[in-house]
Amino acid sequence: MVQQANRARLGPSAVSQGATLYAGETLSTDSEGLLELQIGSLRFGLPENSQAAFHPRTNGSVAELARGTLTFKRDADGADLEIVASDVRIVPEGDGAVMGQVTIVSPCKIKVTSLLGQLDVVSGKEKHTIKEKETYSVMPEVTVVDVQARISPDDTDYHRSHSHKACAAGYFPRGGPPGSAGSSRFLLLAGTVAGVATGVGVYLATESPDKP
Repeated sequence: MVQQANRARLGPSAVSQGATLYAGETLSTDSEGLLELQIGSLRFGLPENSQAAFHPRTNGSVAELARGTLTFKRDADGADLEIVASDVRIVPEGDGAVMGQVTIVSPCKIKVTSLLGQLDVVSGKEKHTIKEKETYSVMPEVTVVDVQARISPDDTDYHRSHSHKACAAGYFPRGGPPGSAGSSRFLLLAGTVAGVATGVGVYLATESPDKP
């Protein structure tokens, strides 16, 4: 359910507080927009100029960020949570409370911040754990291009819904193996966490991790 919306859209139409989101639907925000969403015990936020699709799991949700920024919060209940951004996958480590932010800076640059808890980030064959209060810049092996349909990243045909372009060089058509060339890189960014908690981040970060 949408908790707050300003200059926000559900598909091509404007969306308002109280609207119900169904599996696979896309939410987006315009310039100066803001959207807050609750799926079970999971909270998500989209600041301005952002877009994401949300897909259900048995006990949680997987969010696919297409552009901009996604903030997220999970209470200490172990709900299943995953964020996918340009073929980079981010999942909480363990079942505890977690809070963070993912930004697509460019197709080949994903910024991931943990405000609470630890996050496991997977790109290609590489995996890195981001500790609490850390921000990393991730350069994936490949980026997603030519998206034909928004289907769940859990779907066996997920990679057939788009093509892949290597961040170094190369191109892989729909259904081709992602991550078969190039090399992911994880770069720790110093002094960036304090600036993350702005806009939607403030809304999530100022609440107690134990508050339902």
